[in-house]
Amino acid sequence: MYKVVFLGDSGVGKTTLISRLMGEEFNEDHIPTNGTKRILTNKYKIVDTCGKRSRKEWIIDKIKNVDLYIVVYDVNNINDSVDFWSKNLDNVMLVGNKSDLQFRLINFYNLEVSAKTKDNLNIMLKHMKLNC
Repeated sequence: MYKVVFLGDSGVGKTTLISRLMGEEFNEDHIPTNGTKRILTNKYKIVDTCGKRSRKEWIIDKIKNVDLYIVVYDVNNINDSVDFWSKNLDNVMLVGNKSDLQFRLINFYNLEVSAKTKDNLNIMLKHMKLNC
């Protein structure tokens, strides 16, 4: 079983992405994750983390034996959080979410997905399989 940890700021859509990957419907009304939440599948142990900035060091110290970190960011609001995670962890996949929104501030090559429309979630899952 591969351990995959979803990281990123609050509100970027980590939990919604995981829900969509699990085949659930898109839900506009989402309650933010508090602490961590674990989801088990046949192949993955997925860890959904809260997006509080104060929890970054705790996550690095406490969540061990990870096969892949998925750093989720909002394509309309990339910030230093992406830089922090990519510099402090190995085996990181950057995933830009909310690509369905019309106004975008950035555009560079990476994997952009939409938890709402499920655009590119199949590609994300394929890369998860390739990187674990």
